[in-house]
Amino acid sequence: MTEDERIASYFSFLLERGFLFERDYSKGTDSTCTQIYRFKKDAGNYLEYRVLSERERSLLVCVRGEKKFPSPERKYPSFVRAWKLKHLFHPTDVWEYSAALLKHELNTTGSVFGIGC
Repeated sequence: MTEDERIASYFSFLLERGFLFERDYSKGTDSTCTQIYRFKKDAGNYLEYRVLSERERSLLVCVRGEKKFPSPERKYPSFVRAWKLKHLFHPTDVWEYSAALLKHELNTTGSVFGIGC
């Protein structure tokens, strides 16, 4: 299973709701390369993970053309704590953790940081 297939399987709940998954990269001026993993609902509504290294990533959400940088860890601290305790002695995947946070957001609010599903 390739990395893209593995990520798509973690985020299958988004794909079932009409999101498209695409991967891209952006080369910075300081010779850094940022991998971009984008889940697109339509042209103005998407979320993307910008990955600089294995553990260094940021979440960008674009809702009707307005870009935001939400922090799900701050929004759901009890969920994060419970998830990390549950996976304390198991090797975890950062993508699995990110998908669990998004799924919790979707189940709690009915949208993904303002993007209606």
